[in-house]
Amino acid sequence: MSPSRRVLSCALFLPLLVALSLAAPASAQFFESDLRTMDLSTVPISRSPRLLGMGGLSIAVADRDHQLNLWDFAGLPVGALMDDSTSTFDLRPGTASLSGVHTLPSGRDRQDLAGRVTHFGIEAFHRKPETSSGFGLLADVNSLRSDRPFGDQFEVRQSVQLPQIMPIMGGRFPGSKGGSLVYALHLRFAAEQVEDQYRLFVDNAAGEFIGLNGTVARPPNFFDPDHYDIYQQELGASLSWRANRSTQFALGYAVAEHRIKGTNEGFRNNAETSEDRPYSIGRAALVGKLGPNFEYGVSGRAWQAKSTTDWRFSVSAGVGAEALTGRGLLLKRDEKASALDARAKWNLGANSLGASFFTSASKTLIDPPGLGDRPSLNSFLRFLQTRPGADTLALPDSIVHDDSRRYAWGWGGGASRQLHRTIIGVEYHYARDLRTSEVSGVGPRLEQWDVRGGLEYKCSEPVRGRLGYAYRDVDLDTQTQGNRYTANVVSAGLGYAPAGTSWSLESGYALEWRSSEAVNLGDRRQGRQNLDVQIHWSF
Repeated sequence: MSPSRRVLSCALFLPLLVALSLAAPASAQFFESDLRTMDLSTVPISRSPRLLGMGGLSIAVADRDHQLNLWDFAGLPVGALMDDSTSTFDLRPGTASLSGVHTLPSGRDRQDLAGRVTHFGIEAFHRKPETSSGFGLLADVNSLRSDRPFGDQFEVRQSVQLPQIMPIMGGRFPGSKGGSLVYALHLRFAAEQVEDQYRLFVDNAAGEFIGLNGTVARPPNFFDPDHYDIYQQELGASLSWRANRSTQFALGYAVAEHRIKGTNEGFRNNAETSEDRPYSIGRAALVGKLGPNFEYGVSGRAWQAKSTTDWRFSVSAGVGAEALTGRGLLLKRDEKASALDARAKWNLGANSLGASFFTSASKTLIDPPGLGDRPSLNSFLRFLQTRPGADTLALPDSIVHDDSRRYAWGWGGGASRQLHRTIIGVEYHYARDLRTSEVSGVGPRLEQWDVRGGLEYKCSEPVRGRLGYAYRDVDLDTQTQGNRYTANVVSAGLGYAPAGTSWSLESGYALEWRSSEAVNLGDRRQGRQNLDVQIHWSF
């Protein structure tokens, strides 16, 4: 490609990428939101146990499952068809857990956080490199349980189950010159189930614990669902254009429908909410090389959704009495979100330098029904307050207008060196995440940084051992006291790839312990563990 054509291609593509980025991620459902809240996510190295065992290095070390391409980096389905030159099959089981405690004035411990995650994923692709065509399937089963205090005596335990499957197929676009255009079509189906339980703390001589099976209590609010069923369907297409031997552009678009049903069923009461939330999702990516040694990638995602939530409520008034019922419009919801990721790597012989940057923003508007809308929960509550005997009812707060926003950004840099039998690397990462709301105000404002290092040693021809260490400084809310932790993370891993075979085994394990440096906060401390395994076949 001539310089003028290269400049023109970038000039046409970059404005589109920026436009997609400004549209402000579909908001994560319960599983992804809880995973982020508990800080158990291993993104962006979730597909690479090798890097987990090397201290979480994600910028400067080359890895088969963490490349600067349209699949590993940008997550576009069309990139999966070109991710490898052979057909592949991967199994990815893993688990993670955490626990947090602090010391009470009495000297006993009180557990204030607990959680466990398990996942099992399958990734299978049949590829024909000569035609850039193929088909494949991604499937995984995820489960999560989190325990958090709810007042001084109760905890809320949330259990989430999330199985999902995504078939992909595609090939060269008919009529494209030299096969430079490649397309992919994908479907995605998921069924998320969420269950909340309210339990008493387990109080014994050792302390007060929320991770044990305390006595089950009734939900504090009859109107708020304590069980959700979320059915997700997605249909999308993506297109890749190879501008030259080293540069690829890609675009993707998908429409998704999330059907969300919430219920709260008691002995004499029943409450339901229902919502159909349609998403429009756009993606764009640019990956390539400048010269033989410099790699880069830019990926943008944007999505939006508008929806309304309906409510229904009934409670028995006793034998022979008329039941108290109500139904109508609960709220209106308008969500916009976007994210941008960029990464670059410079290979200098045995040395490599890398850098990364990300930013994301979201805006969610919640509005109560207007005067001309169907009967609202607010009007129903006003009716209950004037009804005889209403003083025995537990009434929730009314639905009010809210404008909640999230802004996050971060960057990182690192270097690695290839020695005779060893790869060593070191990186620095920084991130900020601010949330604002008209109802609750500004905050929390998370700020964290870490320094991480790792090495891989070739023990023998088929065996490679890995070690890593990271030091983290995490402030969950810079605007309040008692939320800052320092953390130490140690990791280890093992890789096994027998000579003459087409399969390999990768594993990584990370152990983190956090402690609070603030005084008079009851010796707060937390522990986290992550274990990921991958079995890979190529054929």
